[in-house]
This record gives sequence, structure tokens and C-alpha cells, in this order.
Amino acid sequence: MLIGVEYEKIEFQLFGLDLLEPNGVFGDILIFAFSIYFAYKIKQYGNGTPFFKLWSWFFIVFGIGFLAGGFGHLFFNYYGVPGKYASWYIGILSNVFVERAMISIHPSERFKRIANPISFVKLILSLIGMTWSINYFDLNLDPAKGMWFPMFASVIGVLFCHVYLGILYAKKISPIFKYLWISFIVTLPSVVVLAVKISPAQWYDKNDLAHTIMIIGMCFYHYTVKKYAEELKDNL
Repeated sequence: MLIGVEYEKIEFQLFGLDLLEPNGVFGDILIFAFSIYFAYKIKQYGNGTPFFKLWSWFFIVFGIGFLAGGFGHLFFNYYGVPGKYASWYIGILSNVFVERAMISIHPSERFKRIANPISFVKLILSLIGMTWSINYFDLNLDPAKGMWFPMFASVIGVLFCHVYLGILYAKKISPIFKYLWISFIVTLPSVVVLAVKISPAQWYDKNDLAHTIMIIGMCFYHYTVKKYAEELKDNL
């Protein structure tokens, strides 16, 4: 195990190409697969309301972002840091779908009229900030700076949707929403893993560990939406 430093990136050749990080690519593809599965399931048992449609779109966009990130790792020798840009932008975009989904079931129409524009403004500012960081910083020297705005958008979105609204909806709409703020607690260690650089092994490094924690968190998201759909059907 390494803490505070990273293992050498695993290199391999395939079809004459010099590729990197097969373990990271596998983790990204796994998240993509889970995301598409959850999106499909939500579309199946959802009632066609914006809440379920937007959650389904979140998983689709979120999964595509990680798939793009996997290719960014894989072809890093050819595209460098710019090969990661697509996943960063898509990551920012995916947050909006969860925010809109959670806002859509708030009992106050006034809250919706205020919260939806704020969500949109946050999206625009995050995209502008991302573009600024790409042009202002030399990300080849410190790629982590490119993650500032995607991380900002993600943290704000999670605190708002999973913690604040999760707690509120657990009291006002259904106890099942408690699993959203529980998911925040479950996935919080992934931030520590990435920040402190905790890598159990070369073939299972900090990114792989964080991916595992994220998948567990995704299961909580899906479980919450699924159980809420079942409650709505039972109340018909």
C-alpha cells in the first residue's frame, strides 16, 4: 500500500499502441455499465414524470462521462491532458440532471422557480470556470487544477440534493430519501482516498478504490429512486 505517493502507471501494448492504466479503464467502464443499467431500470418503473426522467438522464450522462474518462486514461500517451477534457465537462453537466430531478418534487412552486435558475447559473459558471482553468493553467504540470471546477460543481450539487433535500424530503415526502444523505456519508471516503492518495496496490490504486466507493453510492441512488417509485404506485 502507498499513501501520499502514487504507483507508476501501468503500461501495456495492444494493436501496436502504447496504452496506459488498464485497471483505471476497467473501473470507468464498470461505472458506465452500472450507470446504463440503472438508467434503464429507472425508465422501466418510473411513471414518466420529470423526477424519473431526469434521474435516468443523470445516470446516462454520468456513465458517458466516466467512459470518456476511461479513454482519456487509456490514450494518455497520445492525447495527454486534453484527452481528459471531455470527461470533465460531462461531469459538470451530469450534476444538473440530479438537481433538476430533486427540485421537481419539491412541494413549493416558489422554491422551484428560484432553485431551477440557480442550478442553471451554477452550470454556466462551472463550464466557464472549466474553460478558464484549461486556458489559464498549464495542466500538463498539474492536471489536478483542471478538476477544481468539476469538483466544485459536484460538491455543491451533492450537498444540495443528497444532504439538504435528502434530509428535507425524508421528513416531508418519504423516509426512503434518507438513503440519499446516507449515500453522501458512504461516498465521502472517496474524497479522502483521492486527496490523500491511498492506493492499496498498483493494480488497485486510489482511482480504483474511489471507483468502488462511487459504485456503492450509485446503488444507494438507484435504491432510493426505485423505492420511491414503488411507494407512488402503492399510493395510487
